Amino acid sequence: MWSNRVHQSVVASDGPAAIGELRALLDGIDRTADAVQAINSSQGASTDARVAVLHARQAAIQAAFVAVAAGILALALVWWRGKLTVHELLDDRLRGAQ
Repeated sequence: MWSNRVHQSVVASDGPAAIGELRALLDGIDRTADAVQAINSSQGASTDARVAVLHARQAAIQAAFVAVAAGILALALVWWRGKLTVHELLDDRLRGAQ
């Protein structure tokens, strides 16, 4: 609407007379731009909070993954030591039987 009124002012050569009306229209544009900016800011704050929650979840999942991997490694080491112990016992018995 503002650009149409500017165009009419230029065509009709009534620029100085239309300044008040143009100023009112321009103030309306400023209010609308401020409202859009407020909406964007509130959405940005909401998005920031969601990103923080997602980062916290990601950190928890990574910590759980590391704990599970460490547990699997510990079980593998216990199994391997048990296997070595059994082999040593069998070797000792076989040597003792001979």
